[in-house]
Amino acid sequence: MLSMTSLLRVAVQLAAIPLLARILGPYPYGVMAIAMPIANTLASICDFGLSSIIIRYSDRIYENTGFWIAAAVTSITLTALAITSYFLGAFVHPDTGRALIALGMMLPLSCFMSIPIARLTRNRRLGIIALGDGLGITLGLVAALYFAVNNFGFWSLVIQQLVILFMRAAIYISFSGFWPRLSINTRLASLLISEGARVTGSNLFETAARTVDNMLTGILLGPRPAGAYTMAFQFARLPEMVLGGPLSMSIMGKAAAVHETKPDAKEIYCSHLRGLAFIVVPAMTGLAAISDDFTEVILGPQWSGTGSILRGLCGAGAFLALGTVNQAALTSLGAYKDRLILSMILLIGVLAAVALGSLFDVIYLSYFISVAYFCQFLVGVRLVSRRSAAAILPTALDLTITALSSALMFICITVLQASAMLKTTPIFDLSVAIPFGVATFLITSLILRGRSFFNQVANLKNLFSS
Repeated sequence: MLSMTSLLRVAVQLAAIPLLARILGPYPYGVMAIAMPIANTLASICDFGLSSIIIRYSDRIYENTGFWIAAAVTSITLTALAITSYFLGAFVHPDTGRALIALGMMLPLSCFMSIPIARLTRNRRLGIIALGDGLGITLGLVAALYFAVNNFGFWSLVIQQLVILFMRAAIYISFSGFWPRLSINTRLASLLISEGARVTGSNLFETAARTVDNMLTGILLGPRPAGAYTMAFQFARLPEMVLGGPLSMSIMGKAAAVHETKPDAKEIYCSHLRGLAFIVVPAMTGLAAISDDFTEVILGPQWSGTGSILRGLCGAGAFLALGTVNQAALTSLGAYKDRLILSMILLIGVLAAVALGSLFDVIYLSYFISVAYFCQFLVGVRLVSRRSAAAILPTALDLTITALSSALMFICITVLQASAMLKTTPIFDLSVAIPFGVATFLITSLILRGRSFFNQVANLKNLFSS
């Protein structure tokens, strides 16, 4: 169920995003690049970390107490959003203020989803979570296309986000069976507030780090470069949205079942990291090799130059997806302080990348962002290995083989593109380069891994069937 829904999400997004991009152009995406980071950051505060914390507590009193804590936090956060939207509209751009006030509906929806997500994850009903994501993405894109065709501009993207969250909330609440009761345990409230504050601090840094680059690009370089950057990052983030997110839920669900057993915890971590890397690293390496033809076919001429930005962000996309495994492992181990450190490192790295990139242009900025995500991933691996006593050397060797196979694939595709064979139309070039690259990666992996290649394939099957 999880893998099928993930494939559906990829298919729907790849079909609908190009249509939206051609209809709307870069400007509406630039407006959302400024408004969405603020809305996402405030929504993460409303969750208050409960979607992760409550996984470890099955008693209903924990759920009820946690919900009312989140509700109190949400009421305060809504006031902050109203004030922020006023100043954003007055001093940055009027459209960004209007978009942000409409996106305020994300906050109560995030509050209502927190406990159902935790309950579904604890019960390992990951198919329901994937179903909510899949239906939300699909209906959101349909709504965005309808309103874009009818000249709603950036409002099309606002409506898309709200439809996604409404669908997710409806499905999660319905299938989890959770509905809040007016009962609060003050002793448990202090415990949940303490844990929630640490997780929320980590989530704030993490959300800010993942979105502040869009906002600052719009402020420093203008809406159009920000729109191109945001669109490129949508493609770079596909592995994290489709694979990283569901697999991180799988890690937390399995880890909740084994509790403190370190041998089981480290095996869960290593197998998920190896399996995800085997898919994500070659996918993003191949996308970097064909980025110019890809964006020309998918987005059209008005997005000229986006391919170079996408090429720079492919590294960020790979390490963003792999980093979700580190974050999930640290959450499962209760290492909230380490999660906070990891998020702070990423935020500092992203801010430094934006500062350096703004001295040049958005293409340089995209490469600096990839370096920031790479550094965070390395630190995350170190933190998880220290906490779980995971043996890093075998996993590092496995990742090195995947990286070498992907590098050879990139070189072969680049050589093929430079030949006279692939200088016709972008569609023809892609139709030749993609299967050639996939075949190169699989053959190289088989040669380097030997029999362990088939063990890796079996590991992938186990991951996506769980």
